[in-house]
Amino acid sequence: RSTASVQSSLVMYPIFVYGTEEQRKKYLPKLATGEWMGCFGLTEPNHGSNPGGMETKFKDAGDHYVLNGAKLWISNSPFADVAVVWAKNEEGRIHGLIVERGMEGFSTPETHNKWSLRASATGELIFDNVKVPKENLLPGKNGLGAPLGCLDSARYGIAWGAIGAAMDCYDTALRYAKEREQFGKPIAAYQLQQKKLAEMITEITKAQLLAFRLGQLKNEGRATTAQISMAKRNNVEMAIKIAREARQVLGGMGITGEYSIMRHMMNLESVITYEGTHDIHLLITGADITGIQIGEGSGNFFYRNPNRFANWRLALVRKMVVGYQHIRFWKIGGHVSLGDIVGHHQEFFSSSLDAVIMAMQVDHIQLFQSLFGHILFVHKNHT
Repeated sequence: RSTASVQSSLVMYPIFVYGTEEQRKKYLPKLATGEWMGCFGLTEPNHGSNPGGMETKFKDAGDHYVLNGAKLWISNSPFADVAVVWAKNEEGRIHGLIVERGMEGFSTPETHNKWSLRASATGELIFDNVKVPKENLLPGKNGLGAPLGCLDSARYGIAWGAIGAAMDCYDTALRYAKEREQFGKPIAAYQLQQKKLAEMITEITKAQLLAFRLGQLKNEGRATTAQISMAKRNNVEMAIKIAREARQVLGGMGITGEYSIMRHMMNLESVITYEGTHDIHLLITGADITGIQIGEGSGNFFYRNPNRFANWRLALVRKMVVGYQHIRFWKIGGHVSLGDIVGHHQEFFSSSLDAVIMAMQVDHIQLFQSLFGHILFVHKNHT
């Protein structure tokens, strides 16, 4: 799954969206058939969750660019024919470059001794004064948003891929529980095992609905980066919990190679980290719902981007009617009134009193600090 995801979302996608017509004609047909394989170079030895700090750079050398640097944890790199590499120019602006195997100074050492994703070839990309033709620069977009736009596509695929792993673990546990007998009957007859299985299928179904709705939004061109982050984080966490629970249903047999659960469990330990770590996606969601980025504000409430509130979570409860005149957002002495929020969202609140209370009324600052970021939705009939 990793190989296919990299090939489509991280290699073909940027060439198709950011590349020239000549680049599309040269690379996409062979990548689509699998004649050529590709990889995506963003993560570096010193820069994982902070890709903007990358040290890989290229300089203009007249009729070509000279590329220097290194990338790490690159799926497909040991056998890739083409690498879409992200590097900074002399002004510090991030651009995409297409680097081909065989270019002098370009090497792809493989990473060995992995306990996870063992079927996937992982390695490095080393650039030692690599001469890259100028026509290999992706002109359609630059800046950090360019590679992150590719990651949105890959992360959406991960949200579905994690469901597949969870479904296999659930199915394995269900079949084993029906066949394995203890105390004269299948262990599936015992309520504790039924509880495990019922919770597994419930969480899988919820994850499927989340990914399905996200797919609808993507088709409509309305899916946001934060929504994709939420789906990736939620569904991978769901899958890894189900893998661990399913392993317990199988008892000791769950750790053997006769069953796929431990393979999924080990692989998911990588998935929970790659394409944005579990914690980073949590921070993305937190910044999205509060409008506050890490490090912003210095004591008073910092209302940075009110448009972030007009998103899918609020749309789910648009028909809830505000029953209060003045509810405050508190944070260490500062406040924003409901009127202020509505004022920033004239279009969202244009249908009479269709609205949402986006506030939390608390008496103590310490309590608020522990709860900050949560949104309380209150109906007008609630007291």
